[in-house]
Amino acid sequence: MAGLVESLLVAQTLLSNVSLSSSNSTLPALRARLTPRGIDYASVLSHQILQDEIHNITFPSITAEITDGPGHGVVTVHQMSIEKFEAPVFKYQLAPPHGITWKSTGGSVLIKGDWSAWYLVLFKIYVNGQVRVWAENIDIFLNASVYATKNGLPQLKVLDCAANVGSLSIDITGGVIPWIVNLFHTSIAASIRAEIHDEVCIAARGVLLNNANTALRSLPTHVPLQGGFCLDYALTSDPVSTQDYVQGESYAAISWQEDNSTAILPNPLPEPVVPLGRQRMLYFWASDFIANTFLRTAHLHDFLEFVVDKSFGGRVASFLRTTCDFICIGTAIPQLGKKYPNHTVDVVLKTIAAPFINVHAGNALLNASLSADVYISPYNTTQELVIEACVDLSGNLTVSMARRLVKGALQITNFTLTIKNSTIGTVDKQAVHLIEVLLRPILQMLATAVLDKGIELPTVENITLVRPQIVMLERAIRIETDLVYKQHYHRKLVAAKRNRRLGEKP
Repeated sequence: MAGLVESLLVAQTLLSNVSLSSSNSTLPALRARLTPRGIDYASVLSHQILQDEIHNITFPSITAEITDGPGHGVVTVHQMSIEKFEAPVFKYQLAPPHGITWKSTGGSVLIKGDWSAWYLVLFKIYVNGQVRVWAENIDIFLNASVYATKNGLPQLKVLDCAANVGSLSIDITGGVIPWIVNLFHTSIAASIRAEIHDEVCIAARGVLLNNANTALRSLPTHVPLQGGFCLDYALTSDPVSTQDYVQGESYAAISWQEDNSTAILPNPLPEPVVPLGRQRMLYFWASDFIANTFLRTAHLHDFLEFVVDKSFGGRVASFLRTTCDFICIGTAIPQLGKKYPNHTVDVVLKTIAAPFINVHAGNALLNASLSADVYISPYNTTQELVIEACVDLSGNLTVSMARRLVKGALQITNFTLTIKNSTIGTVDKQAVHLIEVLLRPILQMLATAVLDKGIELPTVENITLVRPQIVMLERAIRIETDLVYKQHYHRKLVAAKRNRRLGEKP
């Protein structure tokens, strides 16, 4: 169950507690679906988590009156602890519209404790000893629902929990008068059986559920990314369950530090179609709105401003010279070399408006407009602007995943340079064309460097995405992936799955 919550956490990618605009925050830009394979993995994981954590349970003392026999007394069983535990195997069933039901079979527990009693006949007799309890075939029924808090965080709520102990044996040792033990043996056995009933559900709620909900509530709601960017996201409605999956939808946008405003709206997400064949554990549908909020934020906060200068080295540095023997900007624009001999220039590139990505089935297009101003170097010292130009470009965008990062690379297909103003006279078409030829690969490199920073998919600690793949759709992408939780659980999970297969009836 904790494993399921953590898988749901990845699936929902939920955050909030940020002042998102009321018009945008209700529109989903991200959909996540946890499939039966994912829930099955989480259920097996829950078996292992319960197996590891159950030993932390503390049993309350049990006190019972002794009314049989010639006198009366009181017995107390205390310091009970679990010495050995084999968690039951969980099997789930989705319960539309928002629920999941777990049922378990098998399971056993060995509990040890101390007992002490007094018994009054003619005088008080004090006795004590040890108790060992072996309970088998512990069956659990747990019905839970997933809902969104007012802050857009996911929580699990237990609607019903019941437990049954198939068989219980109790061994009470110690005491110097054996017949006194026989007086309370039956009542203590019944009390311990009832306590195991209660504690199993407490374990399900506490060890697995409450701890997971606490972790969910403690999530950061404004997630820092690289370079000052942040990811804001929140559930727009309660997650839903069907007979085939659990699914949630979230608003999601890229912001800059504390500024989370956006002037654009998400496009409707495409229908959540999953291809036939091998099913993955987790599917995301992400609107290209998220990428466009990244580009808009980067534009507004001057992140998309670059200086091309001689530090680039190689042919770029050679081209920026105003005086040379072969090809440079000075030979392309003779009046520049004549007025500023033996100098270099800096080209300051800055987006005029936010670039825009348009994703289609099979491909993605990027459109951008930039100012390209030529200064005598160093531009921030001389402040001598000689040419004002603008660049309009478009290109094919490839999208990939590297671990948790959704990344991009650009191949420019259209590139146009227009001279807006010049302090050195008219720049002829041949010079403009030459500058286009040399500036185009530089811009392609710079754009790819920005897109390569990527947008990180937030996950719960110790959750790893396994072999994620991206499919382009109309105005969205679909991410398909499996999940792995904690490396040290790998062998346990494999062994647990093997044991489950061996235990299944043909």
